[in-house]
Amino acid sequence: MWPFFLKNKNKELETPSRRELKLQELIGKMGDVSDLNKHDIAFKFWLPVPVFDALQEICEIDSVSQSVFFRNFLYNHCYGIYVIKQLLEDNPKLFKDYDAIRYSIAQEPTPPGKKKSWTYWVPELGKNIIPIKIWIPKRLRDDLQTLADHADVKISQYVREIIISRILWYGANASRNIQCHSNS
Repeated sequence: MWPFFLKNKNKELETPSRRELKLQELIGKMGDVSDLNKHDIAFKFWLPVPVFDALQEICEIDSVSQSVFFRNFLYNHCYGIYVIKQLLEDNPKLFKDYDAIRYSIAQEPTPPGKKKSWTYWVPELGKNIIPIKIWIPKRLRDDLQTLADHADVKISQYVREIIISRILWYGANASRNIQCHSNS
C-alpha cells in the first residue's frame, strides 16, 4: 500500500522515519492486491452534461463501457500506471464488467425538509445532473475516501473534480465557484 494510504489507515504510523525507497520496496508496500480484483461496492456520483457527452464519445472511440473507463481511470489515479500494468499482467480482465446483473440495496432516505450543502459549480458546465453508478473494489473506494478527506471534500465531489479535470481540462476546476445550493 502506498505510504500515504498506509499512514491514513494506521494513525500510529504517522511519525515513522521516512526514507527513500527502491521501486520494489514501494511496490511491496502495496501488500496483497487481490482485493482489487473484486468490484464489490457500488459507487455513485453526478456529472454535468458536457462532461458526460465527452465521456460517451471517449468510450465509443475506445470501445469500452463507462464502468470500464471509470474503473481504469480511478485505479490509475490512486495507484499509478506502473502498479496497474502489474495488476493487468496477472488479471487481464481487471476493469471488465461482470456478466451478472448487479444492484445495490437502497439507503435510508434523507429526512424531509431542505438541507443546505456546499458544492462546487462551474457555470460553463452547468449542473451535475447525470447520475453515474459503477461497481468498484472496496479498497479503491476507501483509498478514494482517504484522498477526498485529505482534500477536505466529499468523495463524490473529489471524484467528479478529477474526472472533469482529465476528460475536459484542468482549468474547469481551477476556476470553480463555491456556491450553496438547496437540496430537498
